[in-house]
Amino acid sequence: MTEGIGCMSLAGRCSNAEFGALLAQAQQGGGEASPRLLKALVPLLVAFFEGQVQAGRVRLEDLGEVLRATLKAVESRRASYDPGGPFRAWLLDIARQELGEYQRRAAAQAVLPQADARQRLSRTSRKCARVL
Repeated sequence: MTEGIGCMSLAGRCSNAEFGALLAQAQQGGGEASPRLLKALVPLLVAFFEGQVQAGRVRLEDLGEVLRATLKAVESRRASYDPGGPFRAWLLDIARQELGEYQRRAAAQAVLPQADARQRLSRTSRKCARVL
C-alpha cells in the first residue's frame, strides 16, 4: 500500500515528538496548548474508536461519550506521560482503559434490566401461586 493515500494519509497528523511538545506546553500552563492538544488528538481517537465500533466493542451512538471520557482522562493523566516514551502508545493505553470502563458500564446496564425482569417474573409467579 502506498503511504499517504486514503485513511493512512499522514498529512496534517502530528508526530510523537509534536504531541509530546504540545503536552509539555499544556503541562506548563501554555494557555492554548491544552485545547490544541485535545483538538489534535480527536482524529486519532475517533479512528481508534471507530475500529472498536466495527469490531462490535462500542455502539456507534456511544462513540461521542467514550471519546469525551478519553479526552477527560488524557487531561487528568497528563502528568503520567513519560517524555522518553512514545506518545501514541501512552494515548492508546488511556483509550483502551476507557474502552474497558465503557464495556464494564455497558455490561452492568445490560444486567440490570435482566434482574428487573427476573424480579417481575418472580412477583408474577407468587401472585399466580396465591391464585391457585
